[in-house]
Amino acid sequence: MGFSRSINPRSGSVGAKTASVQAGQSGSIFQLRAPLKAPVVWSKVSGHANLSVAGSAIAVAAALAAGASQSIVVRGANGSSAVEFQVTVAGPPVSISRAVIISPVGDSNGDGYASDESSLVWTADENIVTLNAGGQFVTYQPGVITGASDGADNAHIGPEAEFARLIRAASPDTKVFIVKSALAGSTQNAGSGPANWTSGSSLMVAAKSRLDQAKTLVAATALTLDHIYVCASLGINDANSTYRLQYSAAAAAMYADIKANWLRDARDMILQLRVTNNNSSTPTIRAAQQANTKDVAQVKLIDTDGFGKNADVTHYNLAGQIAQGAACFNVATGVAAGLNLDLFPTETFADNSRGWIPAAGWAVSGGNLNANAGAAFSTAGITAIIDRPSATYRFTYDLVVSAGSARIQVIGGSTVSGVTRTASGSYSEDIIAPATANAGDIRINFAAAGSGFTGSIDNVKIQRL
Repeated sequence: MGFSRSINPRSGSVGAKTASVQAGQSGSIFQLRAPLKAPVVWSKVSGHANLSVAGSAIAVAAALAAGASQSIVVRGANGSSAVEFQVTVAGPPVSISRAVIISPVGDSNGDGYASDESSLVWTADENIVTLNAGGQFVTYQPGVITGASDGADNAHIGPEAEFARLIRAASPDTKVFIVKSALAGSTQNAGSGPANWTSGSSLMVAAKSRLDQAKTLVAATALTLDHIYVCASLGINDANSTYRLQYSAAAAAMYADIKANWLRDARDMILQLRVTNNNSSTPTIRAAQQANTKDVAQVKLIDTDGFGKNADVTHYNLAGQIAQGAACFNVATGVAAGLNLDLFPTETFADNSRGWIPAAGWAVSGGNLNANAGAAFSTAGITAIIDRPSATYRFTYDLVVSAGSARIQVIGGSTVSGVTRTASGSYSEDIIAPATANAGDIRINFAAAGSGFTGSIDNVKIQRL
């Protein structure tokens, strides 16, 4: 914070100063002046180590990066009179070279139906823009315009506000383009049957049209489009159970269409916000959302339990929307994983209904997968559980080691081996599936390592992260 302090009131006060430097500039950059009689002796009181006082000037040791700033408090004195003030040195402005598209789609929680944007602390940023109903990008302004929903300009905030703010804070060279296409829940199902991108509600068709239009507009700029993030509140949880179930059934097809026609590759993703937990239909809808995340690549499921809600316990309030935006940012940037997805319930080996294939020395018996003096590299495996090449999977299991050692292997075109275990215990480890495999053709093995393995395995759980 800039300040000025007069040591001797008769000397007057000096306001805080700012100075800008050019790219690569160092050395003396700012001449110090004060309402004191000459000669004035200048010194550094406190401040950034990169800044110093050289004679009557501020000196920069190393050039400041674009967008960076540093401050120093200096003192000028002549006899018993002195002044102190702060000088802030700003680096060259950041050049905007990259772009990110954020698109809230889905129901009223994506729209921001219940958020109170009047209490949001927001600093306008010309590099956070939103597509209005007229098809133009304008500055995003909570309470004024945050995008186009239901075919008209909308003032409410959804998860996009905090998501965009965090992207700009982390990447000052990035411009965020918001394409808000979320609609009130029941409205999505107006017309012929459940909503989707190509038929049914005319409003949903219009929403997809806005997404396509925005992508074209961004492509026409000189910016490099780094990421497209679709923040999806798909999975209605309102009073109309027919709408809710219809929409839940249609969501997988909608996601597949988004992926095929709007997303490009692994840089882009659908961030599916888990439906609110407020009625007896929640488990059905959440199961459908989890299935969507498993079946459609580039979809991440985000847990929203515990986020702030309105009195109706269905819609998120301002704190809830901010929490959703932060969660989207954390998952999109890898700070946090999406919800772990159980590819099958914990395997207790009560029988062999899942089709484990034991080689010589292995057997499913007594509620365990047992190895009896198994030869080196002998395995017991199962196929078609791992469903995506290059994805990360978490393996959790209980191991009893009587002799030798064992490890997990994921095989598909090539073999990825987990940690060799030589002691009994409960273990959890993450393995990246081979990139060369075909989905559904990847085999999981528990393999005897070294000279062999005698022991048992139980409570096997496999999750895709």
